[in-house]
Amino acid sequence: MQEFKKEKKIYDILIVGGGPSGIMAALSARKVSKDLSIGILDSNTSLGKKLKLTGGGRCNFTNNEYIGDFFDKIVTNDKFLYSALYSFTNEDLKDLVISLGLDYIVEEDNYNKVYIGSGRSEDFIVALTDKLIDSDVAIYYNKKILDIQRIKLGYKTQNTLVDNPTDKLEHIKSDFQNTCYFLQASNGQVFYSRSVILASGGKSFKNTGSDGSVLDILSNMGYNIIDPRPGLVPINLRESWFTSMAGISFKNAVLEFDFGSCKVKNKSKHSRSRSICGDIIITHKGIGGPASLKMSSLINRLDFKDENIMKLDLMGDIPSQDLYQKILLSPKVVLATVLRRYLPKRYVAKVIDELDEKYPDLKFNFKKDKLANMSKKDFEYVLLYTKNIHLRVDGIMGIEAATITSGGVSVKNVNPSTMESKIDKGIYFAGEMLDVDAFTGGYNLQIAFSTGYLAGISAAENLQSDK
Repeated sequence: MQEFKKEKKIYDILIVGGGPSGIMAALSARKVSKDLSIGILDSNTSLGKKLKLTGGGRCNFTNNEYIGDFFDKIVTNDKFLYSALYSFTNEDLKDLVISLGLDYIVEEDNYNKVYIGSGRSEDFIVALTDKLIDSDVAIYYNKKILDIQRIKLGYKTQNTLVDNPTDKLEHIKSDFQNTCYFLQASNGQVFYSRSVILASGGKSFKNTGSDGSVLDILSNMGYNIIDPRPGLVPINLRESWFTSMAGISFKNAVLEFDFGSCKVKNKSKHSRSRSICGDIIITHKGIGGPASLKMSSLINRLDFKDENIMKLDLMGDIPSQDLYQKILLSPKVVLATVLRRYLPKRYVAKVIDELDEKYPDLKFNFKKDKLANMSKKDFEYVLLYTKNIHLRVDGIMGIEAATITSGGVSVKNVNPSTMESKIDKGIYFAGEMLDVDAFTGGYNLQIAFSTGYLAGISAAENLQSDK
């Protein structure tokens, strides 16, 4: 996209990152004041590169459920997001889409996900970019930030990239009060700003520009960075009999994990046991699909050196007793005949082989005997491969396979009412670089827009009050 900017390197507000949170921060700041100079620095050649990939390119930008119900879908630090989500709700985001000349669709049969009506993420990105330009927001592309420094006017600081950056501020002291920020870009350009909103993302999808480098800069500035880990990612398993059936998918499966004796660091909420219902698919290394991705965000901070067992129910909508009754009502057929009514044929064939191989001493032959001969004890063995499957977790896929990043700037360093740093006045945070994350379904994008909105509003209002 064409770069839109004025030849200005001194700003009231500079936003690092041109994703949904950065874009929203710029628009909300402009909403406060027409006079503030606002700029976006993005490391890509166009804005919203990761946004373009969401929802399979269709852009699942939020969820249609009541905003108060979002908090149950937030895995990490849900209470921190109260102010942000209520400041800019999913209804506000849908209104924004309409105001941009677009429409949206709600898929009620798909967990109430909300998509851009055209089915094209690109349409949303173009409309947002046009809105930024109309709002007189400067956009700088190919500007990867290498360094951020606090500058107290009149104080000389050493910088390995630019000599004495404060020298260049001597003639503009009247534009700032006490402190401003110096930003060094990868091509040698330098920028100064009274406020900085950091919205550069986490470490997932590095090819979109979110490589976590700003988190490293912040760590050097004294911020507590929660170790970034993969979120919404497939789970690896140790059971070779299970992974040998890669490609088989199941609907309405239930994954359950007992956290009772597990040590989980930096998670805001974990009950003793958590269950996730949804679709799954067996992979060559374990398990994927929506339910697995959600569960991965709950277990991604476990010590996988320990023995961690996850239970799987492949027939979540059929209670065990009901399945047993169906077997009793089919006395003249073999087990495979009944199981194939509810499970894929390939999976059933493998299960029968496993049962035959593991329990050869039983009187009941799982492959050949009619169900009239099956005892309740025999049925319990069947449940171990259908509704009470114990799977040993062998970790999760790496950050390169992750949909989002779990971890980032500790919320203890951030004021939840404003998104402003508790360490540096004038620095704000938004989006995925914060230590907040949620399940799939549009929740993470809503968090990005909401935190961006609150950061932009807060930064602009603080600058207005300083004048």
